[in-house]
Amino acid sequence: MRRKPVTLHDDSAILRQGPQRIDSSECRAVVDQIVSRLDSAFGDSVIAIGLYGSTAREADRDFSDIEMFCVLRNPGYDRRPEWVFGKGKAEVELFGEDVIRQRSALLDEVWPVTHAVFANPKRIKGEPAFFAELRRLVYDHTEAQFHDVIREIIVAELYEGVGKVRNSMLDLTYASLPRMTMRIAIMAELMVGLAHKQIYTAAALATAESIKLTPRPASNDELCTMVSRGELSDPNRISDVVERYWKSVIDWAAAEHIELAPVSNWPF
Repeated sequence: MRRKPVTLHDDSAILRQGPQRIDSSECRAVVDQIVSRLDSAFGDSVIAIGLYGSTAREADRDFSDIEMFCVLRNPGYDRRPEWVFGKGKAEVELFGEDVIRQRSALLDEVWPVTHAVFANPKRIKGEPAFFAELRRLVYDHTEAQFHDVIREIIVAELYEGVGKVRNSMLDLTYASLPRMTMRIAIMAELMVGLAHKQIYTAAALATAESIKLTPRPASNDELCTMVSRGELSDPNRISDVVERYWKSVIDWAAAEHIELAPVSNWPF
């Protein structure tokens, strides 16, 4: 039995075209429209509105999207609508005041690429003191807490990733090697950012910015550059680079006084 063709919504033509070129002035006009709609929808519940990402940095390009957050006097509120507004895409993270404080104060392995939202937004609406508080919460962690997260990366991501690479080399099954190596490189960049309490400008800039932070594992640049250039077709080279990187991580951790004993002993 033949399936009936799916009837597409009238707006599907917009989606079919994909992202369209939009200049900075058009982007700013859409931001103003979003702010107006937020005010109309939530009224006095709006505490603050922030703009982040490339548009906030005035580094947006022809196909960049618009990223914003809105803080509300609604405890527990947590939504993230994303939509196509014609030429491009927008997203607004809607947070209760309590939720955005919790998110700002969260320290985890992806902190260097997720917390620019809270540390460096462009204030559109709200008290400067509120934005200053979010930034304070982002960085309000001890050296020991940063080291805890770095240890988690070393064991849960890097050690495990090296094991997977070794298994692939033993089994002569190379199809997943590029993906594994990319994952290791991403976690390498995050680990360096955490060690320096550095929030990257954007996830796409993590490689370029991480290799400017010193000290870092000796083979960090070799690994990350290989991945960023897409040089992932030679299994033997991948294996050699990953092995050198792993040894340099252990040496770096020792030099930085990151104690690995908590993850090299039985926990119970």
